[in-house]
Amino acid sequence: MLDRRFSSGLNRGMIDDCTLIIDFFQKSIGMPYNSLPTYRDMYDQRDNLFGGTDKSPTFDAFRAKIRHRLEKIVGNPQIFDVGLFSWDGSKKTYLANQPGGEEKASSALRFGVDRALNKAKVPELIGQQALATLTCFLAIQQDVCMPSISDLPEIIETLEDYFYISDSEKGAGNPYLSSRQGTDRKPVEFLLFRPDGRSRARELEQDEAFDYRRKTWYQQYFETALNCFLQKDMLRIHYRPASGDAKTSIFDPIICTVLMKNGAVYLIGVLWDEGAGKYILNDEKKFFKIQTYKMDRILECVPAGIKSSLKDEEVRRISSQVTTNDGAYFVPPERRIDAVIKVSPLYSYYEESTPFNSDSAGERLPPDKLAKLGQPPGARCYLIKQTSVEHLTNEVAKARGNIVVIAPSSVVEEVRKDLNILLACQSACEPKGVANVTQPGYRRMPNADSHCKIGPLPDSIPEEVG
Repeated sequence: MLDRRFSSGLNRGMIDDCTLIIDFFQKSIGMPYNSLPTYRDMYDQRDNLFGGTDKSPTFDAFRAKIRHRLEKIVGNPQIFDVGLFSWDGSKKTYLANQPGGEEKASSALRFGVDRALNKAKVPELIGQQALATLTCFLAIQQDVCMPSISDLPEIIETLEDYFYISDSEKGAGNPYLSSRQGTDRKPVEFLLFRPDGRSRARELEQDEAFDYRRKTWYQQYFETALNCFLQKDMLRIHYRPASGDAKTSIFDPIICTVLMKNGAVYLIGVLWDEGAGKYILNDEKKFFKIQTYKMDRILECVPAGIKSSLKDEEVRRISSQVTTNDGAYFVPPERRIDAVIKVSPLYSYYEESTPFNSDSAGERLPPDKLAKLGQPPGARCYLIKQTSVEHLTNEVAKARGNIVVIAPSSVVEEVRKDLNILLACQSACEPKGVANVTQPGYRRMPNADSHCKIGPLPDSIPEEVG
């Protein structure tokens, strides 16, 4: 870059002048042509244009200076790679050897650039691809109310300055979000990204944030937690659990995980006992107590002013406990189990998208191992490692009889108990906690009768309801 600049014959002052002119023009990218600046507009804003350093005594002298700089810009494309043009009121002309042009008697020329100076020297095609992809990615994030990656909108805005993709005279467009020539269909309409659930609180807050053009509290908390993680600082979190009163805790953030199954985002780390000045241990007193916060329920999240004292290997160990978790809910390692499942030969969905993380979950057990389980040679059985009863029960229920657990017997009994509770609740047409489920260890909620149905179930949905 520097070699090319010196070989061009331009000194540092000239290069800076030309760059300032392009920076001035880039603020008008996307504006109607009749709103672009004229020589007179540039003269009136010369303090902003050159930072108050311009010494031109008259308008004519200032115009001559600008014309000379425009000549240097178009004459050195290896340094100033921009599409510089003029507009005479009816025609757009790209500047070449005569960048100033000849002004008509009745109309002043206006000037602009098709794209800003690419100071980073990123190839234009790669820049446009990055802009298109990130803009589409941001649209998906907004659609499912995910927390934007830190400063992603600002990144896109900068890319638009350098690599905006011409769509019309009204401004910039994106090839994924804009219609193609000859059709009114848009490529983004072809891409379906559908989560299984949404957060109503986040959806409402996202709309409010959009109206006021600010970051959502969700994005701010994410960024706060990220910065504390990077700086090895703890967080003070005021949290409202699913039941009970809100409370404040000191928390050392380790990892943030997004569950696309239901669109939930969880902040996971270790609790700190501020009074004792040490980390809280788990029930077995063998390792730290790992805490999970559903970010929708965080009321306030600020730096606690306490430095993390976790060692790097401890952070990696806790993080791996999250990344290796199998299922939608975080289960600590001591509660994870191994099991063997048997899958119907008609259930091809299982092998096409194995719902378990363990590598063995996608490999059928060979005949010798099937024999030890009392299964015939052609049985489709799989070993599931480090899963949980909750995940097994969910997948068995979702498979509607196409998956069963066959070992060990204790896990089979646990899954069977959960499914029996499910069936009992559905038979009573009352959810768990209300239904009179006769299962060992099941507790019906106090005063449950007041929450039960009144009268027989309707044969069809009444019109007033539908």
